[in-house]
Amino acid sequence: MIVEELYELIGGDLAMEDIFNPAKRDARAHIINAFSMCNADGTRPRSIDYHSFRGLFTPEFYPRRFALKDSLYEQRLDILGLLLQHVLHRYQTCMPPVKYCEFSIGVGDLSSAHIFDILRSFSPPHDANCTNTETAFHQIMKHFPWFTSESRNKVTYRFLAGFNRQFVTLDKDTIDVENAEPYEQKKAIQLLAEAPQLAVHHMLNEIIRSRDNDDSMLFSILTNKLTKLEKTADDIPQFYDWVVGLDLCGDELGFPYCPFVAKKFLEHVRQRRRSNPNYGLRIHGGENVAAVNSTLPGYHLFVSHMYIVLLGIEYLKQELGYGIRVGHGIAFNIIFDYKGDTESSSRKSSILMAEMKELLRKILQNVALEVNITSNFYLLGESVRRGRTEGQTHSLECFFKLPRVPVVLSTDNDGIWPIDQCQSKHFGHHSLAAEYCRAIYSGKRTENITTSTIETNERFRNPMVVLHPKL
Repeated sequence: MIVEELYELIGGDLAMEDIFNPAKRDARAHIINAFSMCNADGTRPRSIDYHSFRGLFTPEFYPRRFALKDSLYEQRLDILGLLLQHVLHRYQTCMPPVKYCEFSIGVGDLSSAHIFDILRSFSPPHDANCTNTETAFHQIMKHFPWFTSESRNKVTYRFLAGFNRQFVTLDKDTIDVENAEPYEQKKAIQLLAEAPQLAVHHMLNEIIRSRDNDDSMLFSILTNKLTKLEKTADDIPQFYDWVVGLDLCGDELGFPYCPFVAKKFLEHVRQRRRSNPNYGLRIHGGENVAAVNSTLPGYHLFVSHMYIVLLGIEYLKQELGYGIRVGHGIAFNIIFDYKGDTESSSRKSSILMAEMKELLRKILQNVALEVNITSNFYLLGESVRRGRTEGQTHSLECFFKLPRVPVVLSTDNDGIWPIDQCQSKHFGHHSLAAEYCRAIYSGKRTENITTSTIETNERFRNPMVVLHPKL
């Protein structure tokens, strides 16, 4: 369809009130709404100030314009490239600069050859592993003046293939794998609240099937997506030079199940580690699970959720041994703070909490814990971040006291959260550098430093914490 035909289809020069054909009116309204980013009914979108965006981990947090996003990727490839270039520029201009980062990209996007082509078009000159082949997007970048930046990218970056944890089959005997939709969150939460034993059984059954070399039942949609990813990789020689691991992402509430325990995923990781021993897994876990008083009925929902999370991580550690990272882990504070509860509404929940406390100590040995200070503060509500003590929030101190637990500070979503400058306004302290500064000056990383003794123009000193940022 050419532009003139589309123009005629939506009513041409006629004003909206003069278009009487319902199909043309709907087409005109749809296009206007899409490009104005209005809601489906034409109303203006709610303006969000992320500096005050606290405790609103809702579906509204995620982009609601997936159709528009996909059309942009198809029609304006330069926009995707510009976004990536912008983030890389933020990383290399903070003080000290970031030299390596990993972006979590949805498995669907990585499985699209033209999107993958754009994503790998900004490799720095020193990245010998990923600069041998010029991408197709390189050929057209010269036509976009905004890509002629004087500062060449110096950040080495790689990708994790992101899998949406909500694509599980909890109550379906037969499914349409190709056209499957995420499982309804309300029903998933209801299962955990009303039948926690069944929810735990689902996870244990998947672990047993994996050990017996049987195909997954719960995660068949996601294993199918992995197969599609592998087919894309067969057509791109350098694919696994860029993709260095898998990421379990998406809204965790109601979905503690880890698909990476499935036989297909374990085989994939083992196969990839033959050529890249550092091929790893990241699991968003213990992120937005509300902690309630142990005397309330919802307490066992929290306990069963976290028990399932730990079952998955424990099995992965047994099978793979290393290369496992956990993102957020806010609920781990609550588990470690557990002192025993005689007033609990459920004796079974109390027993599980005590068991999880010991299990978690073992699991976190040699499992990197990614702590996202700014993201945790803005994204998650008080009921999630607070522990058993009034006012207590997610603390790094708890994890530093544990032996052999590597703690990593990360930005989570740089460009969304207000990480533009540290609170002390130090030069170059945006992005990841601001996260370290916040950790130091909040007293979470050092015992003796206070903001009153620090000059605001003091240069940032590289903190003694593992550097491994993510977007």
